[in-house]
Amino acid sequence: MADKKPVENGSTDTEVGVVSRKEYEKLKRRAIRFEPTNFGFILVIPCEGEHDWCEMSDYSALYYKYYVCEQLGVPVRMTDDLDSFYTQYEIGRVRVKGYNSVRKRLEKLGMLKAEETRDRCVIFQLNKKFTKAEREGFLEEEKEKQANANRIVRVEFSDPALYQKMVEAATRLHRVCMRRMDKLASITNGKRMVELADDMIRGYYDMSAMDQNDKEKIMAGWHKLQKQATQLLVEMQIVASLKLWTRENCIEIAENIIDIKNRIEGHIKRESDRFKERD
Repeated sequence: MADKKPVENGSTDTEVGVVSRKEYEKLKRRAIRFEPTNFGFILVIPCEGEHDWCEMSDYSALYYKYYVCEQLGVPVRMTDDLDSFYTQYEIGRVRVKGYNSVRKRLEKLGMLKAEETRDRCVIFQLNKKFTKAEREGFLEEEKEKQANANRIVRVEFSDPALYQKMVEAATRLHRVCMRRMDKLASITNGKRMVELADDMIRGYYDMSAMDQNDKEKIMAGWHKLQKQATQLLVEMQIVASLKLWTRENCIEIAENIIDIKNRIEGHIKRESDRFKERD
């Protein structure tokens, strides 16, 4: 193990130094390979130019957030990695100013067993090995917090299953359009699909606030969702024809959208019958 390099001020920690985009992507790929079998380490890599920022990802980030910082009462925000195009973390990342900020917190709690530096990455070995169940517990807690953060607007409407399917489709499209397309396709085909999926969720929110007895608005809302689902299927057909995705990706997403469209058309029929009976 390499000797520790204590620094008086984590905000001016010169251990990190300058990192190029190419080097960052290389170190990031290494971190992604490391994390699935990580049961007792916090791997920290340099991530941003000359500003001494570094980051930890996936299980390293979960250990740091839930095993270290929670005990210190330090708020830590874990973010997704959707802004990355080719190489994305599976769970997310936590960024800190300097390796020493991590080191000092581990030492304060007596959690640091050993430390090693490899190619400018620092591997902090914890004095504990986590079980698979403990790892999954951290992951489930993070997922729950992210889900709660996304519940900004309360939605009460007639088909929560439809809403969930639309959210799943939009989430999948956001990820696939960023990760599985080249730059040109991402900003053209991908952009159109993501915007359509987001607009459908927005339309569902709008309909949840409508007077459910307002025939004109309700029927217009359902027909708009139907049209958007159809447009999304057309966009999917274009992507499939151009072979921008694998056949499996196309089928998986298209099947979900077809189900969404069928559910919407079922609502159109039921709402139409309801209004006829009322009239």
